[in-house]
Amino acid sequence: MTTVATSDSSSSSSAVQTATPNIANQNIESKPKELQNIQQGTEPVSVLPSKNTTLETVSLQQQSTVVSSSLPETLAPSNVLPSLPKTTPPKLLETLVTEINQKRNLMRLLDEELFKLRRNNMDAADKIRLNQEHMMMRQKDQKQLLDNYTEHIRLRRATPDDAGTIHKKLQDLKTMIKTLSVALAKRCDPVIATKAISTFWVNLNEAILQLGNPLPKNRIEMLTEKFLMDVLVQNMNYNVFTGLKISQPYTQLQIWFERYDASFCTRFRQEMAKVVVSGNKPGSDIQQEIQKLNKRMYNSLYSSLLKAFPFMDQKCEESTTENKDYYTAMLRNMVDHASHIGYAMRGQEVEIAAAAVGEGTEQLDLKTMVDEDGQTSGIIQFCVCPPFIMYGNRVEILEKARVLCSPLSNNNNTITTATATTSNTNTNTNINTNIPASDNVSSTVTAISASTATTTNNINSTASTASS
Repeated sequence: MTTVATSDSSSSSSAVQTATPNIANQNIESKPKELQNIQQGTEPVSVLPSKNTTLETVSLQQQSTVVSSSLPETLAPSNVLPSLPKTTPPKLLETLVTEINQKRNLMRLLDEELFKLRRNNMDAADKIRLNQEHMMMRQKDQKQLLDNYTEHIRLRRATPDDAGTIHKKLQDLKTMIKTLSVALAKRCDPVIATKAISTFWVNLNEAILQLGNPLPKNRIEMLTEKFLMDVLVQNMNYNVFTGLKISQPYTQLQIWFERYDASFCTRFRQEMAKVVVSGNKPGSDIQQEIQKLNKRMYNSLYSSLLKAFPFMDQKCEESTTENKDYYTAMLRNMVDHASHIGYAMRGQEVEIAAAAVGEGTEQLDLKTMVDEDGQTSGIIQFCVCPPFIMYGNRVEILEKARVLCSPLSNNNNTITTATATTSNTNTNTNINTNIPASDNVSSTVTAISASTATTTNNINSTASTASS
């Protein structure tokens, strides 16, 4: 029994040794699945079949030991990973050092640039502060110069008014005229008013009759405004200097200076206005002259309006405001207000005057005029209020004219269209004719005087009648 077992064991071991290379070669050349089973040792390998179970088990254990010891390193179990090298390659280390040095250089350059920018910002802030201080000083000096100039100009003026206050006073005068005209037209008899108003202007009888006979109340109101303004505007023109006895010689001398020394002409006008205003003291001859002229104008206005509105001289029992005293006070205030506007206009360093409007011949100019009925074209039939123009370095409209136009005929429309399409030069010529330059102020005044000559004659004749 012992000998048999030994022989069997030796034979089996020799058989195992003999079969081991073959098994290893077969496993290497086998598929990955078989290799995995061999590496994990889960699939038993049977080399020599034996009837004895004990011998089979011993042989299998020896076979497994021999196979595992004889396998190469590459066939190690998959769950055992190879360890990484503990040292970094020198080439990668050099790359990282180079990148770190580059980033450090970049940070250094950015720090230097930031320092320069902060220093530049500080310099710029200092310059801005100095410039602001310099600008504040300049503004202060400029304000001082402007105040000195304004004070100098104000001392040369007859009144403390400027163009803005003169414009406001003109609007106040127009409001006073409108209020009185509405009050008179509301209570008037159209037949009596039409008959009297048609005699106020010699050259406008036909145009007035075309408005209606008798006139509508809105036209009576409009023509009353025109009459009041035509008379009051004389106190604001250069040919009549209220309070100056030598008004006519002054006008001639003014025209002479305009031809030879326009700058002195302005100063001469301002000084004359200042003398008249400063000399208007109680008991002075200037005040007496002013009161005489204003009274003459008031009497002419009152007597003329009394023909169209006889109720002005009657005591009104129904109303305590619209009576003789009310109308008298309104007219006196208007005359005095117009005189003050005239002094303010003559005391300005720029020339302000009412421009002439050709009634019956001149076409509507929307730049300088406003139509009573809102028309945009037509021939001017009535100038209710003339335009007030400022003649300085440039011509400016201080107050637009208020007019009433008649529609253009077909022939006039054809001529106007042909002229407008041919050239724009005619339009400019019309504008220059309507708004004369500062060198032609005297001619403008003459034209205004001619347009109101009839009214002046009526005023003088009416005043003489009233005084008698």
